[in-house]
Amino acid sequence: MNNLVIQGGNGLDVTTSLIVSQVFNKEHAKVVRDIESLSCSPDFNAANFGVIEYTDTRGRTQKAYEMTKDGFSFLVMGYTGAKAGQFKEMFIAEFNKREAMLKSDDYIIARSQEILHNRLQLAEQQLQIAQGTIDKQQETIKVLTPKAVYTDEVLQSTSTYTFTQCAKELNFRSATAFLSELKRRGIIFKQSGQYQLTSKFAGNGYTTSRTTRYYHADGRPDTSTSTVVTEKGRMWLHKLFCRTNA
Repeated sequence: MNNLVIQGGNGLDVTTSLIVSQVFNKEHAKVVRDIESLSCSPDFNAANFGVIEYTDTRGRTQKAYEMTKDGFSFLVMGYTGAKAGQFKEMFIAEFNKREAMLKSDDYIIARSQEILHNRLQLAEQQLQIAQGTIDKQQETIKVLTPKAVYTDEVLQSTSTYTFTQCAKELNFRSATAFLSELKRRGIIFKQSGQYQLTSKFAGNGYTTSRTTRYYHADGRPDTSTSTVVTEKGRMWLHKLFCRTNA
């Protein structure tokens, strides 16, 4: 029979209660019961038996055991009969053959290549997963970059615009028409010759003051202060009027 001995989860050569059940033609539940009722020491049990799980024909998760050569020998010690003796010999011969293989240079090289191949496959899978994560991050960056650029270069910009410039961008006939519309909407009012935002819109960083130096006809220097629109205010006005015109 094939696969009497397999490689266990810890890398050791083992057989399982399922294999023993099949070969010795015993119900698996009885083999499990035999293992759990063995009169061996806790240390021997821990070193030679390990609980594993398998899915039965009804799709249920069930308990099984894997066991070393010593664990197998201890378990089947009480199995009697001509066939039982034959099966014991088969298992022990398989264990011995695998032990001998472990000492073979050819097997060691082949096993090393297999382990290396498996590790490379795992590394490739991990790389693919990582690449997928990077691709998703790059897509997110592509989406967020324009917003970040706008925040850095526009909203944080010190550039300002006059109402005349904003009127042209928003397709008003003139700055006067634009200012009239702003007043009609209760957005601005005029005080001491300077336009100001009403209290409803003030304090949002939409406007600022610009001081301009000039000279009188007689050469005297002077300054004048006017209200100008910030980049944030410009964006707000575009949204306001585009939404209205939509």
